[in-house]
Amino acid sequence: DELVADTNALDGYLPGKVADSIRWKTNEAILFGTGNGQPLGAFSGGAAVVVAKDAGQAANTLSLSNITNMVARLLPGCFPRSQWLITPDALPSLFGLTLGNYPIYLPVNQGAQGSPYGTLMGRPIMVSQHAAAFSSQGDLTLLDPKYYRTITKAGGIQTATSLHLYFDADATAFRATFRVDGQP
Repeated sequence: DELVADTNALDGYLPGKVADSIRWKTNEAILFGTGNGQPLGAFSGGAAVVVAKDAGQAANTLSLSNITNMVARLLPGCFPRSQWLITPDALPSLFGLTLGNYPIYLPVNQGAQGSPYGTLMGRPIMVSQHAAAFSSQGDLTLLDPKYYRTITKAGGIQTATSLHLYFDADATAFRATFRVDGQP
């Protein structure tokens, strides 16, 4: 309650933390949600096409054939919209991958917005903690976001506070509600 009394400090802190939390939970649900009280995730809805690793491929490695096989499985017309989702642990394995004499991973993409981790085969990379652990299915994903639809409640985020819930602890409860649904 003392923090509530110092409302200037709270006004600068709480909205950012609430937004981060909503973004985290929404991204997790869009990828892995069960569809029961949350979006049906891209990997839960049967839309994912799995490309097996190479025979005899060592753990914690990526190969050119892994990546080119993923590109080959994209539907026609998807490549210009596609983007990579990779676990942070797998990012170093991209260095040194080449197609002939040309690198397929460019860590810095000059002039392109939205790809702070560069590009892989010309498509932007997003490093995500939501991606599966390295050497697990989903550690590197090539996706076309056009094939996933979401809807949100028109009112946006609803917030409420209660001074009564934790009255005996001299604490205020904050609640944020954000309604979203989606499926591949």
